[in-house]
Amino acid sequence: MRPERAQLVTPRRPSPWWLGLVLLTAVLAGLWFGFVQPHLQEDLIAQQLRAYRLQPGAVTFTLTSSEGVVGTLVRLANNQLFVVLNEPPEANRVYQVWELSEGGVRSLGTFDQRAFFVSEPLAPMSRFGLTQEPPGGSEEPTDESPVLLQF
Repeated sequence: MRPERAQLVTPRRPSPWWLGLVLLTAVLAGLWFGFVQPHLQEDLIAQQLRAYRLQPGAVTFTLTSSEGVVGTLVRLANNQLFVVLNEPPEANRVYQVWELSEGGVRSLGTFDQRAFFVSEPLAPMSRFGLTQEPPGGSEEPTDESPVLLQF
C-alpha cells in the first residue's frame, strides 16, 4: 500500500464583493450624516418657525446682541416662546433663557440646541434674556453679552 500524496490546494481568496458593500455603506452613511440629515433638520426648523409665526396672536421679534442679529423669537398669544438662533451654543455651554421682571430674574430653562420651545409662559410686562451658561445652567446670568428683549 502506497501512502497517498497530499495534494497542494491553493486557498481561494474570498470574493471582494462584501468589501465593496461595506465601502458603499460607509459612503452612504457619510453622505447621510454629513449632508442630508443636517439639511432635513434645517427644513424642519424652518417649518416649525413658519407654523408658530402663523398662529393667531403670534408676534415675531429679531434677537440681537452687541455682535448683531443672533436669531428670531416668536411670542405666542399664551406668552410661550419659540426661539431659533443662528448658531448652536459654544462647546461645553448651553443656552439659558431668563425672565427679567420687577420681581427679579427667573430661569425658564436650558437648551443645547439652536431651536427650542419655551413652554413656561412669560409675564406680560417682563423682558426676555438669553445667555450661554455651563451645562446645567446657572442660578443667575453670567454671560457678559446677554441677548435682551423688552416686550
